[in-house]
Amino acid sequence: MRKLRRVLNVVLLSLSIFCVPVLARDTDVNLVNFYIPAQQKLAEYYLDAYCHGRYLFVNLVKTGSKTDKVNFRAVDSSETQLTTWGMAAEGGGKATAVFTDNRVERTVHKVYFKSAEYNWGGYTINGTMTY
Repeated sequence: MRKLRRVLNVVLLSLSIFCVPVLARDTDVNLVNFYIPAQQKLAEYYLDAYCHGRYLFVNLVKTGSKTDKVNFRAVDSSETQLTTWGMAAEGGGKATAVFTDNRVERTVHKVYFKSAEYNWGGYTINGTMTY
């Protein structure tokens, strides 16, 4: 019985070496012609995803002559704000919003976007969102 227990322990320990955590991988979502409404009204991007990490990134591609800027934040299913507001500009690189719930894993229901500047007409944005 002791030998069997020792063999099982060795086998389990050997197998645990090959267990690689995959929780730290980032997930990208493409924002293609995502419409931002006029007059700073909120646009909702339904994500319903399990997020790992402490940051939400948005990187916008410059598409026109004017540099559009958007504010963004994430909420859970009860509309509790999970991140600080982040601001992304077209061609401005990766913008960051920080999760404020002091957890590494959470479910994000949706991400709100709104124009960072008061605009009379809506516009579309293109880029990626990484969580």
